[in-house]
Amino acid sequence: ALRERNAELSDAYDAVDQASLTDSLTGLSNRRFLERHIDSDIARSVRLWQERQLRSEFAANEAADLVFFLIDIDHFKQVNDEYGHDAGDAVLKSVGTCLLEVTREEDYAIRWGGEEFLVVARFVDRLNAPFIAEKIRNAIAARGTILETGQVLKCTCSIGFAALPFDGTHPERYSWQDVVCIADHALYASKQAGRHRWTGYHPAVAVVSDDLSKEWIEQALESGVLEMVSATE
Repeated sequence: ALRERNAELSDAYDAVDQASLTDSLTGLSNRRFLERHIDSDIARSVRLWQERQLRSEFAANEAADLVFFLIDIDHFKQVNDEYGHDAGDAVLKSVGTCLLEVTREEDYAIRWGGEEFLVVARFVDRLNAPFIAEKIRNAIAARGTILETGQVLKCTCSIGFAALPFDGTHPERYSWQDVVCIADHALYASKQAGRHRWTGYHPAVAVVSDDLSKEWIEQALESGVLEMVSATE
């Protein structure tokens, strides 16, 4: 009986722990989940990049990048204002389901807060990031959310992305929080350019700055330290 009781308690603790790592509205993972799991991923990624520096090239099966995609639902406030918060919640759930469908099982799909989501594509080649961003952008644009009235509501999204390690010449230099900050600046650029598009930043040369502000990024783009890739409608 005691063994059964301990097993029940263990299951209950596991359920509570799992709930603490999950967004209650969308069923996606939350920030706490990322904070719990990302460090081991980063350690592996950095190790693979350091091995790359010791050898002339990667083996084909050793994609080592973690690409962070920040995704923002376009004009989400208008959805809430025009259709109500229940409709807004339905859109958030729909986008969450869409992200699970369009990403791999090993990737992280996270409700980041408000109308923002974060996808972490794990152990991919950063050169594939634009294709992943375009896949996400198209999937969300094509998906309709059926409201209680029966009306089908379609939304678009804006995306910003950056890869970790951010600077491959010093793979341990920048944290995942730094990379999310850079992706956030890229997301802002997508919004400023008209929304329903994606933007990614990556260094053209070794980056040594600890200042990752919007002003620094603009100067780095102008000077050629950073390169931008983007897609329009």
